[in-house]
Amino acid sequence: MKVVSIDLSLIDFNDLTLFTGYKEDISSIQDSIREIGIINPPILMHKGEGYQIITGWKRLISSRKLGHTQALCSVYGSGEISDKECIKIIYQDNRATMSELELAELIMLFRQLCSPDDKELINNVLPLFGIPPSRKHLDKIISLSSLQKEIKDSFYTGGITIEQAQMLSELTPENRVPILLDVILKYRLNNNESRQVIGNIEEITLRDQKSVIEVINEVENAMDDNKKG
Repeated sequence: MKVVSIDLSLIDFNDLTLFTGYKEDISSIQDSIREIGIINPPILMHKGEGYQIITGWKRLISSRKLGHTQALCSVYGSGEISDKECIKIIYQDNRATMSELELAELIMLFRQLCSPDDKELINNVLPLFGIPPSRKHLDKIISLSSLQKEIKDSFYTGGITIEQAQMLSELTPENRVPILLDVILKYRLNNNESRQVIGNIEEITLRDQKSVIEVINEVENAMDDNKKG
């Protein structure tokens, strides 16, 4: 690896192979780079005629938006490191600020690129990320990482908490977004309120043999009637 100044036009910002998380909110990083520049160089790997981003997406995007044409980067040669080593680098570079959702996405990226079986993932990989080796923890990670984009974006932009994201991950996939949009966000519920309302909705769906959407619509209609009355 060497540290060199790289022309931003040579970096492939469309190669999302190693990307996890959310790269839209860059205002604070952009302000920092505007004032003092990049302190921690992004890490790239030479690929073809250009460079692949391993870590440092927000720093590089911010630099480009500020009109910079070059950035000081740490660069690995083509094939110098494996996918497994890339994942470790991403974790080490971001671990101080990495959310549970980002960590879940990173572990699933490891699974996708390195193809370990579940036993190896539980016993050998989870501990590398500071997670106890158990099936329960792996299932939680899988559920979090499989959340729909609307839910992930709501978490990354501060619309919901990680606890609310976890509650939604425990629901069947088709019920997650309606409860997010029509219940949690619409009524600005906190963690305790979300837990109680989701529990009530699940109880009613089982008792009355109705879909989640039907129950939500009935609740909204009742609330509208109360307002009119």
